Amino acid sequence: MSAAAGAPPPPPPPPRNSFRHLPTELILNIIEYLDFDDYANLTLAIYAILQFHGLAPPMSVEIYERITAQPTVQDRSIGFWGPGRRKTFFCLPYELRYHIISYLDPADRIAWLLSHVSIFRGYFFQMSDETKRTLWDAIQPPRKK
Repeated sequence: MSAAAGAPPPPPPPPRNSFRHLPTELILNIIEYLDFDDYANLTLAIYAILQFHGLAPPMSVEIYERITAQPTVQDRSIGFWGPGRRKTFFCLPYELRYHIISYLDPADRIAWLLSHVSIFRGYFFQMSDETKRTLWDAIQPPRKK
């Protein structure tokens, strides 16, 4: 009979990109406690991971170009609303807007944000090159019919 001497070896270190290996349920639990602003920031940082789990809509070249285009001087002067745009959703108090958005699925929240470029620019007036690269990497080739 031989007994092992000493303590067992330590467990291996976690993978470098450990967020990538989280199960969908755990990512959903994290997202559940984020404000919409924070969720939008997280989405841009890890778009491909959320897309893989079905928590963000597919990124296309058109969407990428629309949201990464630098706002013009006219865009800056018009601001959030644009000429002749209705402000009804944004006339509501923040708490009520947040409550309405909280009923959307995570992918629908981001789809809503990406579909309204003027609102998107209100959250992200300028993007870093690294964020643009992350979004570019998330672009999926068009599906063949």
